[in-house]
Amino acid sequence: MYLYIHIPFCKSRCIYCDFAVVLDKYGGHQTYLDALKNEITSRFEGFGINTANKKHHLDSLYLGGGTPSLLPSQWYQELLSALDPYVYWDKDTEFTLEMNPDHVASPPEAYKALGINRVSIGVQSLNDLLLKTLSRSHSSESVRRCVTQFQSAGLENISLDLMLGLPGQSPQDWEATLKAAVSLNPAHISAYGLKVEEGTPLQQLEAVSARYQLPEEEMLGDIYDLTSEFLPSYGFSRYEISNWARADKESTHNLNYWHAGDWLALGLGAHGKWGPHFYENTRDWNRYIQDPVGSSTHQLWDKRDQLETEIMLGLRLKQGISLERLAKKYNIHLETWMKTWQPLLEKYRWGGFLAGHDEGNICLSSKGMAVSTLILSELLAEKNLIATEFSGTLA
Repeated sequence: MYLYIHIPFCKSRCIYCDFAVVLDKYGGHQTYLDALKNEITSRFEGFGINTANKKHHLDSLYLGGGTPSLLPSQWYQELLSALDPYVYWDKDTEFTLEMNPDHVASPPEAYKALGINRVSIGVQSLNDLLLKTLSRSHSSESVRRCVTQFQSAGLENISLDLMLGLPGQSPQDWEATLKAAVSLNPAHISAYGLKVEEGTPLQQLEAVSARYQLPEEEMLGDIYDLTSEFLPSYGFSRYEISNWARADKESTHNLNYWHAGDWLALGLGAHGKWGPHFYENTRDWNRYIQDPVGSSTHQLWDKRDQLETEIMLGLRLKQGISLERLAKKYNIHLETWMKTWQPLLEKYRWGGFLAGHDEGNICLSSKGMAVSTLILSELLAEKNLIATEFSGTLA
């Protein structure tokens, strides 16, 4: 079983942030914990997960945010106690805590005692000027200090979250951040492209200030190419479009998302999937506190939705997708499907966007991953034609 718990508290909201966050200065920690306890009971019992009082093993428990490290280990001890009637975790469970490097409420040893064995640090950049541009509160030195403290405590499974394509960022800036990041000897690096979300301060700043203009497409391509060449030379293998890991250090939790698995999600604005049920919690603090489950929205995913999701997520992975497997799962005629996609696949192959494809298997090259959004939109448009043809079997 895979479980995500959203901890919304932050010291401040970054200019690019579109997540469900609450400013920590307003408090509400215990109120939120009580609401989470209510949701735990309702979710697990509502989905019948505690059938016959059987506890389920957690493959992954992910505390995300927000800034989960703002809260002390004692707070999490009470939260984990509320989970105890339904699930258990052990040394095989990947137990992740997200953190900001300068907002860590308890010593590393205290978090480790809870069972946390992986930390994901929101670094974004190791260039202090760019950190200020992003309105981040930490410095490159506080990142180094945080990593060293957790490694010294024996928590060595550390992931660094980086952002590329920042306003004013050059390939040279990005290479310097990569060099500084690998020098910290992390087990995992996530390198996400900055996206300007609607309604964020960054969107407003980008419209009026040259300082907040994102790199041109050609320069962004150079930055992506640099990443693909640099990280493998330091022992990191790309296993997903934006994620790189040393041997056996891939994120178990995120791999479940990309394999279109089920997961439960708890907390403000969290969204989860259990079987055909997809739900999304409200982002409104008062509504969530009053009724965590009742204020969420629910929908049933039919097989057409599930097929599209598997294609979209699967192509993010290094190994890509098997059309043969999907055709069998969704009762689609494989030869017809391949014939429909063949012109596009030939275009991608000759353009160097595919790492290789044969009868029923497709995976993107590094070049293809850099323009994956365009490729997915074209493929899914063709998929919709197939879904129409086979509506009798996909409905």
